[in-house]
Amino acid sequence: MLIDAGAGPLLAAATTGGLKVSLPPLLGRRILVTRAAHQAGKLSQGMRALGAEPVEVPVLEIHPPASFHAAGCCSPPVRKLRFGSS
Repeated sequence: MLIDAGAGPLLAAATTGGLKVSLPPLLGRRILVTRAAHQAGKLSQGMRALGAEPVEVPVLEIHPPASFHAAGCCSPPVRKLRFGSS
């Protein structure tokens, strides 16, 4: 059963001998965090707060491009370029 802890995260509720105990929803889960090293800390911190054991293994690095030449070849000129991932 899931209960709302108000401003906090959802907690899993278990009943043992008439005593209701709230457990973090990710307790005992080991989760692989593959974000870039400078982005992983905040996500891992949130997972720890929910009971998980995050394992940080960055699989990519983010660097500025060596050249913006390809973007300058567009007509009309590109002023902003956005990339995304999901």
